[in-house]
Amino acid sequence: MVITYKQKYNKKYKRSLNVKNSLKQISIDTNIKLFVLKKIYNRGIAAYYNNYRSVREKKTFRKGTNVKRSMKLSPAQWSYARIYSFVMKSKSKLNHDIDLIKHK
Repeated sequence: MVITYKQKYNKKYKRSLNVKNSLKQISIDTNIKLFVLKKIYNRGIAAYYNNYRSVREKKTFRKGTNVKRSMKLSPAQWSYARIYSFVMKSKSKLNHDIDLIKHK
């Protein structure tokens, strides 16, 4: 089973692994400004629609598969995945939203 950044985040902040977190809660937990998380969320929505082929499958998280839209992550799920990635990765491993690190 793949451990997601969301699950790593929830483990770090001592929550049930699959609990959903709001942007406000993530901001409080991580001390990252809410406007930064909103920017990342909006960029995630845009990335979802600009490069749909890279959107991963639900459950397996395989990339580049040719399956129905209902089998892929939704725009909101894709955006939250981007947020959790930003929050949990170190600065050296981040490959998107690098310009927002200074606000982190």
